[in-house]
Amino acid sequence: MRINRNAVRRWGLLLAVVAAVNTLTTVAPVVPAQAADGAYCECVKYVKTRYALTHIGDAFLWETYLPQEGFTKMSVTTVRVGDIAVWDRTEEPQVGHIAIVQAIYGSSQGLAMTFRGAHQRGTPQFTHNGCNNVTDWVSSSAWSTAAFFHR
Repeated sequence: MRINRNAVRRWGLLLAVVAAVNTLTTVAPVVPAQAADGAYCECVKYVKTRYALTHIGDAFLWETYLPQEGFTKMSVTTVRVGDIAVWDRTEEPQVGHIAIVQAIYGSSQGLAMTFRGAHQRGTPQFTHNGCNNVTDWVSSSAWSTAAFFHR
């Protein structure tokens, strides 16, 4: 049996291309930045930095503060991407929670939202607005206990 060296080279090249393409398709999704940069932030600091807000206080207090910062309280039926979500002390005992609505969509469980914020559920962590512990938290139920604000 005679081996054609040109055919072997072509097959070798084809296999190398297929291997390279398969490697590229398994690359993990890109996040905005690595979590090593920036500082560890509480949820309030992340939202304050993103919207240049001036008040100081725990997250649950922002339901009172946001109207003073020019935000209007919205119902869940009018919430938009970019709105601020505030939870009272039942979400995070003692301090509440605050985050930004990143996405709104239907799911098999009904309405679902993605909340971007610091010091919250979700993975992977990435750096955004100088905070190295930011995540996108996806939930099909957390929106039901939040108050939403839009400016």
